[in-house]
Amino acid sequence: MKGKGKILFAIICFFGFIANTLAACDYETQVRLATEASNVNITYEIRHEIINANTGQIAPEATDEDVEFDSEYTYQDFIYITIMNVTENIYVELIGSDGSTQSIYFSDTNEGTIELDGGLGENIITYTVNIRSNNSNCSSDMLRTFEFVTPKWNPYSALIACEGINEYYCEPYVTYEIDLTEGEIIDRASEAKKEETNVPQDEENSNWWTEWLNNNPWFIPTAIGVIVLAGVATTVIIIKKRRSKVL
Repeated sequence: MKGKGKILFAIICFFGFIANTLAACDYETQVRLATEASNVNITYEIRHEIINANTGQIAPEATDEDVEFDSEYTYQDFIYITIMNVTENIYVELIGSDGSTQSIYFSDTNEGTIELDGGLGENIITYTVNIRSNNSNCSSDMLRTFEFVTPKWNPYSALIACEGINEYYCEPYVTYEIDLTEGEIIDRASEAKKEETNVPQDEENSNWWTEWLNNNPWFIPTAIGVIVLAGVATTVIIIKKRRSKVL
């Protein structure tokens, strides 16, 4: 009987634990967690930094005047990832297509915001962002998941042919692969420049006239007034001539 009593007691404790857990992770708590998860935002920023070429580290003491042809300082772009609105009840799991994995808790942030190193933009990285519960009553529950992409630097954007061209293949940073050769890009950029410079004469005149009218709004009502006055004067002259002939 004692053995059966222990088994019965264990079963009662087990179901009691489940009941308490379910009661604690109630609907109201789940709604609150879902709301906090929906507020989490992630963005990226590309910053043009001055680095020490010898160490590869950012040089906060250097200015633009220090960057010269033969100096130790040079420019380098860095990608920074910012995650906002992390709370004590949730944490963010960041899984990159480059194999990186990181979990961000509220204690890692500055009042819910954290800035992460996103690299030099050597590759396009797709992140799977999992937002999970950190609430003791609903621990590790998946609340939200989505993807976030950081770009890579497009070396073709440095071509002279790409100067002043806004086409996708000349963008400095891209989140897509450019399936073109350097020669094809130069050809396309050259054609784009020709199209911009070979504007039809009629279109140029039309654009000039429209711009002039926008800058001189007085012209149209004045011209209409002059035409009306000229018409009235002409009518008066004609009437007078007819009367003089009759007399």
